[in-house]
Amino acid sequence: MSEVLEQILNIILTIGGGVIGGIIASIIFSWLTSPNLKLKVEKTQNNDTCIEFKKDSTLHIRVINDKRLGVVCSSTATECIGQMWIFYTENHGKIHYYNKDKGFVEIDDSTKLDDLASPYTLKWSNLPPSNYKRTETTTSIPCGVCENEQPGRQLDILGVKEKNSNEKYVLIQDVQQQDSRTSISKGQLRGKCSCKCLENISEDSSSDFYHMDNCLFHECYNKCSNIIHENNILRIAFEFPQNRTYYIVVEVICANAKIKTDKRYKLFLRTNNKKLIFKIKLNNDKICIYGYDKFDNDDKKIAKKIIRIFKSRNKQKE
Repeated sequence: MSEVLEQILNIILTIGGGVIGGIIASIIFSWLTSPNLKLKVEKTQNNDTCIEFKKDSTLHIRVINDKRLGVVCSSTATECIGQMWIFYTENHGKIHYYNKDKGFVEIDDSTKLDDLASPYTLKWSNLPPSNYKRTETTTSIPCGVCENEQPGRQLDILGVKEKNSNEKYVLIQDVQQQDSRTSISKGQLRGKCSCKCLENISEDSSSDFYHMDNCLFHECYNKCSNIIHENNILRIAFEFPQNRTYYIVVEVICANAKIKTDKRYKLFLRTNNKKLIFKIKLNNDKICIYGYDKFDNDDKKIAKKIIRIFKSRNKQKE
């Protein structure tokens, strides 16, 4: 890598010369040595992007740190966090988003990013299971790293669970939010949120996420809304009827913790970076995830409206 960089810098200095050449060389050097992060849908052994819609199946995407120009291996990206927002449509009808009031509402021309609920902090695959720890939501993504014989790191998106009736639902892989349910089941919040349905929740909430969410966000929302907002409890258990399509936006933010600097490497959704939007759809007995390159015209119209929301992002946050 050092030889390639040296050759590139020598060419720039020769052409530009002096101060201007030095500035250009510095900019290009900084670009070449920063992580080149990309998101990709992982393909299965059958060369598709679908998995069985059955209990304990997990859907994830790949976060890859590619070589710059296909030649230069960028610096190690450490302390990387994956964040996700969710939207859905039914039969390509109205687009709904999960808002800061913890409910689904329809997108309109006035919808801004600040109207959305705070993003889910996703879990990286292949990390040791435990009660919530920081290492479950942060990881390093060195250039060229592979997991399970494929490039990049696996980022868990959602898992498939079953209700007591054996009906399936999807569970967002946010360990912080899952841990908040454990706190509720152990009674830490029950005393502040007096509601009968909480009394019927199993002490082992890990097997009862659906009923916990149904209690908090439906039966007892009026009584528990203060607790939900004060603790930023997000809904994590979702129905998945056949006619529904979920659209997710995934962003990745990294910092190089080995170098004490405030610099951040960000993979943000923009008009020219649509590949951070994914579609999740049921196909018979399978759950499938599609990248933007597989979107049809209806999907692209929906993506355009989602991108418009993210364009309202406060530039100071970027």
